[in-house]
Amino acid sequence: MLSLDEARAAAGILNADVWPGLTPDEREYRRQVLDRIARRVAEDGVRVSVPSPERGSQFMPFAALKGFEDVIAEVEEGAEGCSWRVSPHKRPGDAAGEIPGPNGPGIR
Repeated sequence: MLSLDEARAAAGILNADVWPGLTPDEREYRRQVLDRIARRVAEDGVRVSVPSPERGSQFMPFAALKGFEDVIAEVEEGAEGCSWRVSPHKRPGDAAGEIPGPNGPGIR
């Protein structure tokens, strides 16, 4: 088991003092959250994300759904105007801060 200081260093956990302009209550809340993360890392070790090619296998049960392959093909081709897609990314011509929907400007 790692010490809390070793866990913070191993996981790259920041100190709550790195964010300027926080209220004392917010700073204390962040300190508590970061301490809980450090305790979890000290007990269980650092968690590593799964490489991308292996992550996709969790969605394989959806392959049985009708139209799944078509949706995947649209996403891979970067299809514009897909009726189910709402992009959180700003595209040229979008109003600042809006999330575009399938039929034009979306929500703010």
